[in-house]
Amino acid sequence: AVYVLCLLALALLTARQYSTAVRRRRLRQMEAQLSEMKFRFCTNISHELRTPLTLMLVPVEQMLNNDTLPERDRERLETIKRNAQELQQLIDHMLDFRRMELGDVHLNKRNGDMKALMAMAQDSFQSLAQHKHIDLRFVHEDANFYATFDHEKIRHVLWNLLSNAMKFTPEGGRVTMSLTTDTSLNELVVHVADTGTGLPESEIPHVFDRYYQSANASSQGGSGIGLNLVRETVQLHGGKVGVNSQEGHGADFWFTIPIAISSAMIPDM
Repeated sequence: AVYVLCLLALALLTARQYSTAVRRRRLRQMEAQLSEMKFRFCTNISHELRTPLTLMLVPVEQMLNNDTLPERDRERLETIKRNAQELQQLIDHMLDFRRMELGDVHLNKRNGDMKALMAMAQDSFQSLAQHKHIDLRFVHEDANFYATFDHEKIRHVLWNLLSNAMKFTPEGGRVTMSLTTDTSLNELVVHVADTGTGLPESEIPHVFDRYYQSANASSQGGSGIGLNLVRETVQLHGGKVGVNSQEGHGADFWFTIPIAISSAMIPDM
């Protein structure tokens, strides 16, 4: 009788464990399906927002090109442009993130001068820097920095790093972009450093993880996918990415791009 009771107890325990495992598996499947539905919805909305946002930016930029525009009107239009570009960047992040998840990312590499691309990034963020009284600098040697890379995707990397630097740098601070060549490794090295809040040492290993947000970032808002996209994009190019930071003493984000020039040395940009 004791033997039978032990067998029954074992059977009940096994059945309960199996039932619990099945419920957990179903719950994980439901959560995955719900997450997929939400992300698909956000992706579809992103596609719908992209066109009207672009159509809104075009006349704004045309009006800003008017030399007779009153300064107060120019400041208002710059604010509209800056916020529209931030929204456009968020939409691009969502779409790029979706492509990464689906494995549908293709690099459109062409020759170019990284210095020219970084100068464009500096120009795009100059009005925001002036608005926040931040000293935005671009440090480089007097040379061309040719490489073969996807210009649009590396532009997103630069915009992402600069956007973060501006977000976490207080008024009166400094953001410095720098570009050098590591001849020993045959690669370009890009740094985006700021004098902002910095990162605790415990958070540095996780800062490029998907959906990860530092304690400082949580108070500033954000999706938690921007830096993950930076890492994925740089690694697709065969480069490396990292950050040097100390809490309260700013952060220095960097990435490398291999110098690989096709036979046509003249850049397309």
